[in-house]
Amino acid sequence: MKEPAEEKVSILIVDDRPDKMLAYETILSDLKENIVCARSGKEALRCLLKQDFAVILLDVNMPVMDGFETAALIRQRPRSETIPIIFISAVNDTETHVSRGYSLGAVDYILTPVVPEILRAKIAVFVDLRCQQRPRRLPRLRRNFSQSRSARRAARGGLLCRARRRRGRHDAPGRDRLPRSLGGPGDGTPRKRIPRE
Repeated sequence: MKEPAEEKVSILIVDDRPDKMLAYETILSDLKENIVCARSGKEALRCLLKQDFAVILLDVNMPVMDGFETAALIRQRPRSETIPIIFISAVNDTETHVSRGYSLGAVDYILTPVVPEILRAKIAVFVDLRCQQRPRRLPRLRRNFSQSRSARRAARGGLLCRARRRRGRHDAPGRDRLPRSLGGPGDGTPRKRIPRE
């Protein structure tokens, strides 16, 4: 069986500024993965409902819902609670600001200006981890599918064998007193036997 082409993993970039989003997208385009952009926390949450991501690159300073609020909501859903989040912030704030990001489940906290090679390398680690998780799942899924297919064939074969054996047994006890729904007279009288040729 020919192996299917390796699917690309998805990377979610969340930033309200189009210029920064374009810059991050350009930096990460060398990874040749699927890059999804969201301009707000709400849009990012909608994206997470539609698909899974290998990593989320999340701007801290956004209007309406900031990066911290978005991360807290992401962590509330079981399906997305383990997705790595890398915060990006232009604010060189105190340790409290950075520790808040880590307390919300961030795996890294990057201050701007971003060094392209470092950002690409950090994202590539999570892309590789996601790709390594897939091969373990695919053989298990294939094995489960082939086992269930074999079980269906065996069950179908067993039913056919039993049906053939039953057709050959005309002298089975009670067979001649079948109800009307099963082809008998329905009144308890013996069914007429038809001689086999």
